[in-house]
Amino acid sequence: MAVEAEVYVSPAKYPDTVTRNRRTQKFRATVDKDETITLDIGTLVSSIVVQLSDGAVVAHTKALGVITITEDPCVDVDVVGFAVGAAPA
Repeated sequence: MAVEAEVYVSPAKYPDTVTRNRRTQKFRATVDKDETITLDIGTLVSSIVVQLSDGAVVAHTKALGVITITEDPCVDVDVVGFAVGAAPA
């Protein structure tokens, strides 16, 4: 069972012409492998998660509005990220 990471998320940004009506959100968390990060922008189409220590990309999966950390090993890693939601129908 996945555990929800304690996460700081910036408020969801609403559509503008640059993102073609897609909502975006930034976040920061300290994560372990298999922890999840739930965002407020609906279905995710693109995301990036990087370590604050060295900028290395952290392996993760995305499903609907949730990011799951899959990086191994990953224990108490401070990360930041950015996600883009799906275009509205």
